[in-house]
Amino acid sequence: DAAGMDDDVEVAVPVVESVVLPSAADVVRMTASAEPAEVLVQAASAIADTLVVSPGLLRGQGEVLVQLKPDVLEGTEVRISVVGRELSVVFQPQSVDMAVLIERCRPQLVQQLAARISAFNVAVDVRKKADRS
Repeated sequence: DAAGMDDDVEVAVPVVESVVLPSAADVVRMTASAEPAEVLVQAASAIADTLVVSPGLLRGQGEVLVQLKPDVLEGTEVRISVVGRELSVVFQPQSVDMAVLIERCRPQLVQQLAARISAFNVAVDVRKKADRS
């Protein structure tokens, strides 16, 4: 759904060789002094070629569209949406094989996100590239 993304801002992302996810304690420390939108953008930039951030995200409601690097989940598109205390992550992989892999890992993704971002109700969904609903 491209609604609400008309005033999007494209951000150039630096190349990063490896990604180390922060511990839950580190996340609490980072989020205590940073806006949630800033934390989302920093995390996504480590693995993405392109980030598109909706202006509403800075007001606590909006979306980050992440086009992953080709060597990260085969360039899967990820939409991270925040509405109030609801955090939704939607993966749109390029291939059926990648969709099956992500779907197989979905329960663990939900569990890990919920543990790291305990202030939000977390949902993770996997959609085929043609599924834009």
